[in-house]
Amino acid sequence: MNKQKITLSLAAAVALGLTSNAMAAGFQLAEYSATGLGRAFAVEAAMADNASTQFRNPAMLTYLEGTQFSTGAIYVAPNIDVNGNLQLNGHTIDSTSANNIANSAVVPNFYFSRPLNDKFTLGLAVGTHFGMRTDLGTNFTGSMFGNQAEVHTVEINPNLAYKINDQFSVGAGVRYVMGKGHFGAALPSSLPKAFAPYNPMYSPLAGQNLKYMEGDDSSWGWQAGAAWQINPANRIGVSYHSAVKLDLTGHASGAAFDVNMAVHTQDLYLLDFQLQQKLLVSTKSSTLLRFMRV
Repeated sequence: MNKQKITLSLAAAVALGLTSNAMAAGFQLAEYSATGLGRAFAVEAAMADNASTQFRNPAMLTYLEGTQFSTGAIYVAPNIDVNGNLQLNGHTIDSTSANNIANSAVVPNFYFSRPLNDKFTLGLAVGTHFGMRTDLGTNFTGSMFGNQAEVHTVEINPNLAYKINDQFSVGAGVRYVMGKGHFGAALPSSLPKAFAPYNPMYSPLAGQNLKYMEGDDSSWGWQAGAAWQINPANRIGVSYHSAVKLDLTGHASGAAFDVNMAVHTQDLYLLDFQLQQKLLVSTKSSTLLRFMRV
């Protein structure tokens, strides 16, 4: 009696996808393309699905045929709840909680590639590696320490790849990253019981911003990659993305910036954060999806 047996082999012996993010920031996004999402972003540095491959490894452009466009949008819907205790000077003064604090978002992307000749391929990627938005509201008892934060980045990434021979390819590109962000804190709408002695001072400010800061910046980075086609069935890809430092400057407002608790606005240096360097090493085997007849 014949049986049909389908084996989906995703073990390391069949395909290894190793990603090392050096000190990756907590607001890093993996969702750079729909095709990558469909395979759980496995073997990122060695796949050549379409023009989006250059965002991970520019050397993979040499594996694409003809002029290609790839575009899409990925809807991200996080569901994050916060529960805990509010501490002040080492003492628990109240409990606090907030539900669904991370906002949903649409992450768009656009990619283009075109062979210049049998050796060189040009590419352009527009997407994002980093972004997040959280809002805990003023009903969150810990809102005085922070109740809202947002980081948005857009990256424009032109690339050029070179096919050395049938086995080896290299590629490189520049990264122009534009970013903006804000963060803030507010007195909770309902003050903790421990604040009772100070109610005459703080009650008029309940629910108001203590501080709100926003700013923007742009900066440059680079990326490079290589690919080794070991045989028709196996390939190794390596890529490196440099760190990109953004110094966000803008303005701030809120009661915390005035000793008399009067809300006003001032210019200031706001925030610096760094999009960390990233190293990707992947191997691809034609037996990634293996169908067996028994």
